[in-house]
Amino acid sequence: CGISVANFCLLFSGLMDGSVSQTPRHCISGTGKKITLECSQTMGYDNMYWYRQDPGKALQLLHYSYGVNTTEKAELSSGSTVSRLRKELFSLTLESTSLSQTSLYLCASSEYTVLHRHLQPA
Repeated sequence: CGISVANFCLLFSGLMDGSVSQTPRHCISGTGKKITLECSQTMGYDNMYWYRQDPGKALQLLHYSYGVNTTEKAELSSGSTVSRLRKELFSLTLESTSLSQTSLYLCASSEYTVLHRHLQPA
């Protein structure tokens, strides 16, 4: 069964003793460029995720990691790679930017594994 965007927000909100942040916060680039987005977390969780959300569309899982040097591709990972050399960092690289990659990129971290089947708009 699917998980809606509203439920996704609830899963990753609430009282925490840590944070997840992305750098850079905003990025504008021409086509054909290599861009790396960094995701860092202070909770010490093993599980980290990279998503993209195109305008008016549902969240789409790109890559995920269950620990240092353990990364997996999702169906929509074409044109991007990830690296997880330290527990607190998960980097996403767009190898050669194209107009089709214009999107909102989001990272997340969780203590437990989150099953991803379909992320539907609310």
